[in-house]
Amino acid sequence: FEKVEVVELSVPAGSAIIHHQDVWHGSGVNQSASVHRRALAVHALQGDVRLVDSPTYIYGRYKLSDTDELRDEFFPKIPTV
Repeated sequence: FEKVEVVELSVPAGSAIIHHQDVWHGSGVNQSASVHRRALAVHALQGDVRLVDSPTYIYGRYKLSDTDELRDEFFPKIPTV
């Protein structure tokens, strides 16, 4: 196995973390009994990306049988400057 570096981050309420898709990440148990944890996930992909024949569980739900393209209704294009 490859040795990995584990880094613990302390993230104040209302903050955000941005990381590369290949970074292993997770969080501990929500310690609050009265406040729910909220999350927003955004996957930014290049426009020329294509889906493989058997995508993983995250992207598999977006694979349509007739195409390998990332469809606009699932992955809207972000304008570039």
